[in-house]
Amino acid sequence: MRSYLDKAGTIGGVFAALAAATPCCLPLLASVGASLGLGFLAPYQSVLSWVFQGFALLALLGVGVAFRRHKQLLPLLVMAAAFAAILAYYHLLHQAAWLYGGLVGMVIAAILNHRAAKQCNTCNPVPSAKPVVLQSVITCPSCGKSQLETMPTDSCQFFYECSGCKTVLRPKQGHCCVYCSYGSVPCPSIQTQAGCCA
Repeated sequence: MRSYLDKAGTIGGVFAALAAATPCCLPLLASVGASLGLGFLAPYQSVLSWVFQGFALLALLGVGVAFRRHKQLLPLLVMAAAFAAILAYYHLLHQAAWLYGGLVGMVIAAILNHRAAKQCNTCNPVPSAKPVVLQSVITCPSCGKSQLETMPTDSCQFFYECSGCKTVLRPKQGHCCVYCSYGSVPCPSIQTQAGCCA
């Protein structure tokens, strides 16, 4: 959920900016918003300007949360600059270039953040492999004697002599080794899914 905050904020911010744009001050955004059918929201321009700033803040928070995970500073700096430009437009300077720059910065920061998350090794850690069990209790089918044995890790064992009745055990048809046929635990090659005798 947290990984989508910046995207939701950016997309929502762009649409809110298109809906809040006025033809006199922001002709480019106003014409695009009208072509997308957002012109009916023009009477709510003052509310939409706050909605837009809220989405921009959401995008900034999303990049901030992502920074804590993947430690990529560039998306955070770009988004902070974009947010500052948006605030400057609405509360200080009222020049369209600040708003246009803020919107472009939000989009660029969201793209950079997406790329940083894709390249992050700690964001989506690979689950650790289960440890290989080397001890197996092998049971003779002839006399029923059970014996705890340590399985080899570098080869498969095809023959095993029972210490009770001296029967030489061989793997059952389709099995990898005597441990896979008569042991309590399959051999290390099968446990690691490396294939028989890997």
